[in-house]
Amino acid sequence: MVKVSIVVPVYNVGPYLARCLDSLVSQTLADIEIICIDDKSTDNSLGILREYETKDNRIRVIALDKNSGVATARNVGIDAAVGEYLGFVDSDDYVDPDFYEKLYDAAKRDDADMARGNCKITDYSGNERIDDTEIKNVESRGKWLFDWQWWCAIYKSDMLDQNHIRFPIDIISGQDTVFLINCIGKSNRIATQLTTFYHYIRREGSLDEKIMPPNKIASRIKAYSAITDFLNICPDIDKRNYIRLYINFIICTFKHSSRNTSRACKAAIANAVIEIYIKCKYKPDIAKGLKTLGTNAVEHIQSHDVDGLVRHFQELRPQVAAKSIPLSVPKTNKYKLFIFGCLPIIQLHKSENTTLLRFCGIELLKIKRGRHSIRLAVLYIPIIKVKSK
Repeated sequence: MVKVSIVVPVYNVGPYLARCLDSLVSQTLADIEIICIDDKSTDNSLGILREYETKDNRIRVIALDKNSGVATARNVGIDAAVGEYLGFVDSDDYVDPDFYEKLYDAAKRDDADMARGNCKITDYSGNERIDDTEIKNVESRGKWLFDWQWWCAIYKSDMLDQNHIRFPIDIISGQDTVFLINCIGKSNRIATQLTTFYHYIRREGSLDEKIMPPNKIASRIKAYSAITDFLNICPDIDKRNYIRLYINFIICTFKHSSRNTSRACKAAIANAVIEIYIKCKYKPDIAKGLKTLGTNAVEHIQSHDVDGLVRHFQELRPQVAAKSIPLSVPKTNKYKLFIFGCLPIIQLHKSENTTLLRFCGIELLKIKRGRHSIRLAVLYIPIIKVKSK
């Protein structure tokens, strides 16, 4: 029995393909199939696939007659798969050797429709970092916190088939997020595995390039609109997660204003932001969450002022607009009692995760709030600090 079918869409990725395939044929889970769909590549990608196919009978190569896009290629792979679960790997990425074994074991352990692993991201300059925020949020706060790193997961085939979940072929960029949100809405639960990694590679010329042409931005807009439409009819989502996700996808739409300099493109983004806002269920809560975009931006959105929002886009400095806009800003409060106006006697320091009380420089009380615990220290005098990686 095939436990996991791994779908790999391929298009002109000759320099990266061997690394991807080597990571898949080396999986510690033996009961897999690797379905590679060549989307009419014009380089040597198909030749590399055929070479690997002759060496490993778990590899199946499907060569499409014409270039049809990554959504069609992935759907062809889903329809051809026979595994109990499905995984997806982009052909310029790769995974740890134990990635699918650990995910499959986690899914079976928790009887979960989905299981996801951890993520390492290599940026455009070649620097690699662990991006584990999302998986930790899923562990502590539930499945609706899984809204981006969809390639880190495996999906139960029966769930996809019974709910007719596929990648929308009319969306060239962002269709994977539409697929993920539909899976989240229909899944019973998500198992997590922090100790194995998907390696996500950002590179120029990929679908996730820094500066996007108007057609890709239009596609992203269509994806975010489809996602918010789904949130408006999904019976499984609570108000808190609805508001959080809705704000997130409005902000994602907004942030694309920094990925193209065309005024027409910025106007399309402004229209999309306003239209998505108009459809939402909880407008006062959504508007409050959008304050991070700036007061003028929120006013333009609420008054449906497209021109005003475009002007707001143009006023943003590129380096500011390109940065991730936080959904909330952590608050830190400090209270001090001084003697003679300069010597601290009592200090109360409250941050997002810690409350600390000092008297004459000595810690009397320390409360540390973690994801799973609260630690309390009384009359604690720090002598040495040990920092673990």
